[in-house]
Amino acid sequence: MAITHYQLTVWPDHGVPVDKIVMISFIDNIRLTHPPKGPPLVVHCSAGVGRTGTFIVIDTMLQRMKQENTLNIYDFLLQIRHQRITLVQTKEQYIYIHKSLADHIQCGETSFAIEKAQYRIKELRKKNEDEECEFQKEFELLKELSDTTSTISCSIAMDNQERNRFDYNLPYNHTRVILRDTENDYINASWVEGYKTGNWFIVTQIPLQNTQTDFWTMIHQQNCSVIVLLHPVGTDEIPQFWPPQMGQAKKYQDLTVEHSLEKEENDYQIITLELKFKNESAHNVTLYYYKKWNINTNNKPYLKPLFGILAKNQLENGNRPIVVACNDGVGCSGTFLTAYSQIERAKTEGVSDIFQFIRKARSQRPGLVDCLERYIYCHELLCEYAEGMLQHEETSYI
Repeated sequence: MAITHYQLTVWPDHGVPVDKIVMISFIDNIRLTHPPKGPPLVVHCSAGVGRTGTFIVIDTMLQRMKQENTLNIYDFLLQIRHQRITLVQTKEQYIYIHKSLADHIQCGETSFAIEKAQYRIKELRKKNEDEECEFQKEFELLKELSDTTSTISCSIAMDNQERNRFDYNLPYNHTRVILRDTENDYINASWVEGYKTGNWFIVTQIPLQNTQTDFWTMIHQQNCSVIVLLHPVGTDEIPQFWPPQMGQAKKYQDLTVEHSLEKEENDYQIITLELKFKNESAHNVTLYYYKKWNINTNNKPYLKPLFGILAKNQLENGNRPIVVACNDGVGCSGTFLTAYSQIERAKTEGVSDIFQFIRKARSQRPGLVDCLERYIYCHELLCEYAEGMLQHEETSYI
């Protein structure tokens, strides 16, 4: 007999998760393979009452909403407390149940099994009487739900304004990358969490002429080994930030960057750079350079090979942060990290939730995936992976 064990790892020892949808996402994943009419679930936590009760109430209310279009949290909790005392142990847990379910009612079902990706896209393309498709409705809802309370005071400080290419979608204070041992610790770059806990991206604008030293300082200090560049460079507005010719080296104060190797692929270049700080040993940084994906066009690059390369690189290099850059660090960058993260989730769990991933990512860097076309493209990339999976081609993604 096979037993499947699911473990929620993001619930803090005291309190409740910050993320309102984490429990519902967890339950959705379980119910895709273990429907309510199947064998009973064994639910446990340290005492078997607080978190366990929270899980049971949310799960039962989700099923009740599907079947009856009603919910009654208070009466159901009274009922199950006659079966196990003190289920849902704290006021915070009780409030969390309400917030999670209210959020679910507002957003609807946004997660889906990967084998149903094509059906999911087909449904989202359907238009209503006003010629508005479900994709549009979801994208507009994302705008409504985006974080508007986090502060950006560091980004708009007088000393830092010249370090931003644009005056919108600026890094939040709580997720900005902080430079160490520098006169000014600001750079237009944000930490954005990927699929797995501890698997981080650094999402940034392509450096300006006056921030190239800051950029390479960040790469060195965060020990990054991969940069994904999604916009052409070489103009006054968007200058190249590495030596143009193989064998050339360029100094950025105490850092030296040498262009050591270059390889042309169909849709991108692979450029190997050696980064050295003072007299320390150099470390290699691989730059994947997509020239064709301009932020002002819908020219879609072929990203499939790179997803596999990055997954392998992360396994070999211990999940170092991947740097993703485009001209504003929002549009193309957000699309790339969303598709990559959700394909990684699909490979592990067999499910995806692009809507909720972008929602959470926008709480870490505002404006990610900035237009409807890119939101749709995230789904198309996932659908492409699903087609390969169904044809037993998972190895092409590694």
